[in-house]
Amino acid sequence: MLKNNANLIYVLVLGLFVSVLFNVKFMLSRQNDIVAEEISIMDKELDEIQEIEEPQVVPNIDTESGMGHMIGLPDHEIYRLTQLGFENPQEELIADLKKNASQIIPFDGVLGGTMGFYWSEEIYFFNNRWVVAYFEDGHIGGYILLKYNVNDSGEITWSVLQSELG
Repeated sequence: MLKNNANLIYVLVLGLFVSVLFNVKFMLSRQNDIVAEEISIMDKELDEIQEIEEPQVVPNIDTESGMGHMIGLPDHEIYRLTQLGFENPQEELIADLKKNASQIIPFDGVLGGTMGFYWSEEIYFFNNRWVVAYFEDGHIGGYILLKYNVNDSGEITWSVLQSELG
């Protein structure tokens, strides 16, 4: 009888163990299903995010010249410069910058190139004093931060605040 009780206990323990094993397996399977579903949702959301286009920066286009400039000269500076005899202040400042490039750009050209401000659309006026411009010689290039001043006689001076190749 003791042997039958031991066998019965053995069978009950074995049954309990198998039952717990199947229950754990079922719970893990269900958790795997939940995780897989969450991953699927995240993949869909990631696809949606990747489909969103980057916002386009629309430059303030000077319709008279067709040149694109970010921000540009403020109205009061345009007025001041026209009072000094400038017809198209931003264009004339760009022309002066280009004309004096060899005195302004603090880097020498390489491989026979000449440093200059060759792209008007890469010259950005940020207010009535600061300009960021791209310069190059056809081989290497960089950016320069400038401060300009136009005195009461209409003379333009340029000061280099920062520049770097790259």
